Parts: sequence; C-alpha cells; structure tokens
Amino acid sequence: MARKILKAMEQYRIVQPQKARAKLIQGTIACRGKIVGRVKIIHKISELGKIEKGDILVTKMTTPDFVVAMSRCGGIVTDEGGVTCHAAIVSREMNVPCLIATGHATSTLKDNDIVELDAHSGVVRMIETTITDAKVKQIHGKGIYAGKITGRAVVVRDVSDFPKVQKGDILITSQTTPDYLSCLYRINGLIVDEDSITSHAVLYAKALKIPTIMGTRNARDIIMDGEKIELDATNGVVTRKIASQGLALRS
Repeated sequence: MARKILKAMEQYRIVQPQKARAKLIQGTIACRGKIVGRVKIIHKISELGKIEKGDILVTKMTTPDFVVAMSRCGGIVTDEGGVTCHAAIVSREMNVPCLIATGHATSTLKDNDIVELDAHSGVVRMIETTITDAKVKQIHGKGIYAGKITGRAVVVRDVSDFPKVQKGDILITSQTTPDYLSCLYRINGLIVDEDSITSHAVLYAKALKIPTIMGTRNARDIIMDGEKIELDATNGVVTRKIASQGLALRS
C-alpha cells in the first residue's frame, strides 16, 4: 500500500522536486578573506585531530571545543549560524576567512576536496574533487531496516539524478529529503552517508521496508554508478562485487 501511495504522489506531483543545487556553495560572510585549501569535514569532536595547518574546516556549527583546531585551519565553513554565532565571533578574532549558514556544505563537500573559500564574495568554489582508492571492498554502516540484497548501485547527489534511478537499484546518497519519495518506491536498497536516528532515511526505510544502512560517511564517493554491490543491512555492511578499474573520480 505504501508503495502505491508514493507512486501516486509522484504521478500527480504531490511532492515537487526542487531545483538541483547550484555548483557554488553560498553563505553569509562572517570574516572576509580568500584562501585555497583542503577540506576537512568535522561531524563530531573526536574528528578535530585531522585538521592540519591551512585546511578548510567544514562543519555544521562550531563550539568552544573547536577553538584549538580553528587556530590551525586556513578557513571555516559552517552549515548553520548567524552573525553572532561561535564560528563568526572566533573567526573574526583570529582573522580566519569564514562563511556561515551555507545550509549544505557538509553534505556537498568531502574530505580532501580542494576548494577556494572566497569570503569576499560569499562563495565556496570547487577546484579539485576527491579521488578515492577503488581497492576498498567493504564499507560499514549502521543497519536501519534488516535485509540482504544484491543489485546495481546508483549514486544520487541531488534531485537532478532522480531520473537515473531504476527499479531494483540500490540508492546511495548523503541524506534523504521528502523529495526522495518520488523515486524511493522503485529501489530495493538504500545507503545513506549521514548518521541520524531522526533522519528522513530512517522513517522511509521502515515505512517502505527497504533494507537500509546509514552512517557510511563516504559510500557515495567510493562506489560508482552501475557497479554491482551486496547490501547486508542486517550486519551493516556493503560489499563491492565487481572490481573497479583505476580510481573513482567524483562527479
């Protein structure tokens, strides 16, 4: 019944897909400046140690625990915040280029992307995307709805990728939104990089009974469109079944 309802929603456009995200990430200028650097995504405090001198720290928002790492970084980008938020205040004190309130920097950028942070124009521009070692055979995550299936992987980065999702595919994405309802009824499996028990992915996986894991963090950058994978959502493991040739380059 749930699949029929969702199919009707797509047919009659009850859920309207939004426009694909712009290639530039835009935000509010907190501290002016311009720098080119390597992205380091921080989802939790325990990851702060990976920030090296000159890196661009990208996170949802900063707290006082971030200050030591902020003193090492060359720039700061946050998803949230206002002109009086922690990141804005500290970046001005340290004179570190900073953009806040980008909305989706942590889900758009990946570790080791090379970007230009232009805090004069209020944008982040991609210069070089992450290259991932294709020798990775397994990716681990947290099971949301149990099941074990094998199928074709399809990587969805934004709504413009929805048309390529076919019946029986295993969809891989950073996070899901209500717009994803327009294609979720077609898939047999779901892999989500974000880790949040209150996310839409958890709701949809259980409602539609789709084998799902989350918290994989970088599955969408390791697994390529069209390759055969095994999703074991009972044990929280994705296994690549076909050896990829060379390196996988993010689009």
